[in-house]
Amino acid sequence: MKSKFTLKLLSLLGFSSAVASCGMEPMYGCPPPPSMYGCPAPAFVDYTYEVEVKDADTNAPIEGMRVCAILRETGIHNSATGQYESWADTLATGTTNKQGKVTLVAQDHVAATHEITADDIDGAKNGGHYATVGTEVKTKLDDTLGTDGNTTYNIVLKTSKQSE
Repeated sequence: MKSKFTLKLLSLLGFSSAVASCGMEPMYGCPPPPSMYGCPAPAFVDYTYEVEVKDADTNAPIEGMRVCAILRETGIHNSATGQYESWADTLATGTTNKQGKVTLVAQDHVAATHEITADDIDGAKNGGHYATVGTEVKTKLDDTLGTDGNTTYNIVLKTSKQSE
């Protein structure tokens, strides 16, 4: 009798909607946040970045470059200073192969801004010391509409050798 009353009370309070997201895929190895107070959990999209890194002078592919997909945000208000602070989160990272290519998959909110960077981590092994290079990708909601939740961007980064 007591358990029936508890179940009815929980259903009136919206408990069933709070566990509605149980069938969602885990993100970063963690379960998704539950729906709360009848509101759905945030929408996430898998962003695939097919990145190619080339020498700006010879157009040759560069092996051994670390490529990162970084989320940079501004808008966290620090009440002590009265300023808005920014932060960064590395969503995915990889190293280019002999063809200078790497594929990164990053899961993030719909309509996010990511920075794709490439930096030389092996020194002269790939033919010289290359400068760090990057580009900003502003994703849009329209990019994901009508898809299965996966969006692919092809990016070519060109860098030059640094003088030693």
